[in-house]
Amino acid sequence: MKYAKVGMDYTIDVVSNIAEYCDGDEKMMQEMKTMMADFVRMEAETQQYVAALNHVKSMNDQLDEGSTLKSVFDGYMTKHKSKKGIDVTRHDKYRAMMEEFQNQDGDIETQLESLKSQLLGQTEDEDVAVTQAEVNIKCPYTGQNMVDPVRNEICGHIYDHKGILGHIKAKKNRAKCPVGGCVNAEPITEENLTEYKEMKRYIMLLNKKRQS
Repeated sequence: MKYAKVGMDYTIDVVSNIAEYCDGDEKMMQEMKTMMADFVRMEAETQQYVAALNHVKSMNDQLDEGSTLKSVFDGYMTKHKSKKGIDVTRHDKYRAMMEEFQNQDGDIETQLESLKSQLLGQTEDEDVAVTQAEVNIKCPYTGQNMVDPVRNEICGHIYDHKGILGHIKAKKNRAKCPVGGCVNAEPITEENLTEYKEMKRYIMLLNKKRQS
């Protein structure tokens, strides 16, 4: 199940790149939908196998005469097999993938403004405030524009992945958040860092705009 989830996340990342750099190529998009559906089914089938095995374990000392562990396993699988099949489109990862397709609607400027609103935590009623504020894309540790932004789950501050890993490696358990005034006294660990996809996409679009 772990590998299935990793596969789903990679598929979503690939979909984002296809939508961004391949103009939403229909053939590629269909292939990604098929791939995601395969991962969803793989996860569901694995979950069913695990449930069947746990059932067999619980019945090990209570088998009816003539029954075997294999027959109990097969019986459980048959009983709980869905006749309608799996609706892959209802899986949260499949929906996230479809959102990646939809999020690419509009030109670069429109996408940047939409992401800017999200990143600054603004609403449509605060358009004036949005236009006056800017998204800070500099890493507080390296001072350079971020390439692969990650968020510290403890304090919420954002750094470039490569840069902050260098900070952690150098300071070890003394690596504190480099943002001035941060109240988080806990040392930064790699486990605290999560990919910040919205910021990453904003930076990618910003670079693309500057190059055009």
